[in-house]
Amino acid sequence: MFKKTISIIIILISIFKISNGQWSELNNIPGLAINKFEFIDDDLGYALANDILSNKNVILKTINGGNNWDSIPSLNVDGFMDISFISDGIGFVVFRDMNNSFAPMRIHKTSNDGINWEDISPSTTNTGMGNSFVQFIDENIGFWGVADVLYKTIDAGINWDTIVFSNAYVSSLDFKDANNGTIGTWDGSFFYGGGMQTTNDGGNTFNVLTLNNYSSVINAVNYSTNNTIYSASVSNYMPNGYSPCLYKSIDNGSSWDSIAIDTFNIPNATLRAVDFIDDINGKIILSQQFNDTAYVYNTTNGALDWVFED
Repeated sequence: MFKKTISIIIILISIFKISNGQWSELNNIPGLAINKFEFIDDDLGYALANDILSNKNVILKTINGGNNWDSIPSLNVDGFMDISFISDGIGFVVFRDMNNSFAPMRIHKTSNDGINWEDISPSTTNTGMGNSFVQFIDENIGFWGVADVLYKTIDAGINWDTIVFSNAYVSSLDFKDANNGTIGTWDGSFFYGGGMQTTNDGGNTFNVLTLNNYSSVINAVNYSTNNTIYSASVSNYMPNGYSPCLYKSIDNGSSWDSIAIDTFNIPNATLRAVDFIDDINGKIILSQQFNDTAYVYNTTNGALDWVFED
């Protein structure tokens, strides 16, 4: 199943779509800040947005490749942290409810585009740290990262297994199937160290790489092919400023190579998102710290060279 997801926390009022190797601006969505969007196929997609005036979450849906977007019914909660839609009408949302002392982190499912929502939360959850990341492979198999805990279900949320990481907090995740996935991490300190933990047995064991660099939290991970994975380090601190770094594995996370990213004279550039359609063709999104502008760059030779997308 074709599915592309870009997770990016910047104020982008427009959504862009790639066609024939170029990015074109789609229909503007005035007054909304896009936190995440994902496409099930070329036409069907969902987006998690924030209404700037009301500061309320909105889930948007398009059935024509992003030319038009409509909101779907939503839960009356303070704010969603993430969404994962797997097909037309079927999706999951995660949020925090501090009024629930036993399970403050919640996950709900809809099978009819938000008309009804079912609580499929575990009986107990940790409080989390203000963010959460969820991905369902299909209607039954899902992964949900909250702080140092990875929750996994193989029966649509009836039962959940809990995987606890040591000195690592989930900052991103991408699973290509029920067994193979990579968790981007943060070390939980003000050193903001990052790392990658990759599993090929559904989370029973992990190959762990710890990055001993300041401000190296992994903000995005992306499977391009069966064994090739890219991960985006937010910004490694260098003597002359911040220098984003891309990491690449061609053996399903057993080993990683680092790829320095030219910041193209963007002061304090931060690497926010990475998306490869195969081993050599991909996109990255850079943003400037404390600036809402995003810069999209394209590579056609496996990240050796990058070209700015106007």
